[in-house]
Amino acid sequence: MQVILINSLINFKWYFIFLKVLEDVYLPSRPKLEKALDNLNYFFAIVFALEFVLKIIGLGMVGYFSSFWNCLDSLIVAVSLFPF
Repeated sequence: MQVILINSLINFKWYFIFLKVLEDVYLPSRPKLEKALDNLNYFFAIVFALEFVLKIIGLGMVGYFSSFWNCLDSLIVAVSLFPF
């Protein structure tokens, strides 16, 4: 049990180090990185929207929305497609 807890804490620490590397306060001063992140955002939004549409076609509306995780997935896709 203790080994699992220590392993979880180490992974948790590396997760936050990874997030800190991705977080960039001075993003406007780095236009190439800003453009690359914008392109990745559009790419993943399109991929997940396509997944959403294909699952709706495959499972049907009732089958798709009968799962909580699919409802959450559709909310995330909707939020990603409508920028604030």
